[in-house]
Amino acid sequence: MGTVNGIAREIFRYLTTPVTVPDVSDLRPPRRAKNITRPPPPSTSASGPP
Repeated sequence: MGTVNGIAREIFRYLTTPVTVPDVSDLRPPRRAKNITRPPPPSTSASGPP
């Protein structure tokens, strides 16, 4: 029964502990410089296809 309690405690800890996510907003320019990221698609008109 100890294993089940340990797993439940670990899951509870993962669900209740806030996680800090690293800022990824500055990654796109370096990736574009190395041709890793595709450029955004060209904008199209709001009317849609003819």
